[in-house]
Amino acid sequence: MNGSLIIAICAGLGAMFGWGFADFFAKKTIGYIGDKPTLIWGHIIGSILFFLIIITNFGDKWVKQDSSITFVMFLILCFFGIFQAVVYTYVYRAFRDADLVIISPIFASYSAITTILSIIFLGEILNNQATFGISLLMTGILLLNLDFNALKAKKIQFSNIPGMREVLIATLMAAVWTLLWGFFLNDKNWLLLTGIMYGAMTLSLVIYNMFKGVNIFVVESKVWKYLVLIGVGEVAAYLSISIGFSHTNYISIVALLSSAFSIPAIIMAYLFLNEKMNTAQVTGVVVLIAGIMILAIV
Repeated sequence: MNGSLIIAICAGLGAMFGWGFADFFAKKTIGYIGDKPTLIWGHIIGSILFFLIIITNFGDKWVKQDSSITFVMFLILCFFGIFQAVVYTYVYRAFRDADLVIISPIFASYSAITTILSIIFLGEILNNQATFGISLLMTGILLLNLDFNALKAKKIQFSNIPGMREVLIATLMAAVWTLLWGFFLNDKNWLLLTGIMYGAMTLSLVIYNMFKGVNIFVVESKVWKYLVLIGVGEVAAYLSISIGFSHTNYISIVALLSSAFSIPAIIMAYLFLNEKMNTAQVTGVVVLIAGIMILAIV
């Protein structure tokens, strides 16, 4: 296996665990202070962590030395940050209004869309074995997010589903954002650029929610530790995908693996919250592992 593919797989897995870790603690925190304060404070803490990481690793050889940021590049980074803030807003709104058994698998499909777009527009070339491995990843991600028993019990009609418009917009936007971020970041200073983008995203979320009259100063002392852990998971995820996009051309593999963030969240909920895994989720984990193993021997 070539070194570029190793980096792509490791980067995707790092993002998967980072976002899964953040999601697990976000679920615990939302119950105390609500979704918007959780989202904002998690990102504020993440931005602080990014700043500390940048000033302590700026001269590292693993981080490219060219740190020049033109005004146009700064505007592009702000665009990426605002773009991603809009994605978060739509996703949280959909999760608030809709049944997760419908919304989760739809949003998880953004990585499949990114993969297709990457192959069509960026000319990403995959051999038959890699294509099969990616197909397994897509299948595993779908199974992870589907709950067939809940679907049957709710007898959900796919017309006029609350939150459907929002999640479709978020899914398409997330797919486009991932593709463009991967294309933009390739062979650039991933640490500095990602930090600026993340800061712009955080500032956008803060300004928008303050404008909407959201009170973010409702944090209870017992949840600060969870907010810090959310920030740590978020930073780990964004650093991981940025490393993958900067040092490899395997946008599809990084995107797909990173979108399997429900694996660590499900496993942690099973271990610490005594939540049960359904048959589809167990099958999804097995299929995902099989896909990763196949990619590892490409």
